[in-house]
Amino acid sequence: MSSLKYQLRSILASISSEAQTSSVKETKERYYLLKRICNSPKSVSKVCRSEGVSRSWFNKWGHRLKKYKSLKGLATQ
Repeated sequence: MSSLKYQLRSILASISSEAQTSSVKETKERYYLLKRICNSPKSVSKVCRSEGVSRSWFNKWGHRLKKYKSLKGLATQ
């Protein structure tokens, strides 16, 4: 398993209530997509491919979420 995937699981769990109450659609979509990728037993590459995003998309948003540890990391800058 990707170490980023493993690290994101705990971060995603800790901000779930923040995501549920967020009114920013784009941020919520990124949160739920990252959550589906991280919670899947399949490899990151396979899940990304089936979800229609690239592995680099996962890395970009995953690292931003890891850095900020809040939904702010998934907002467009």
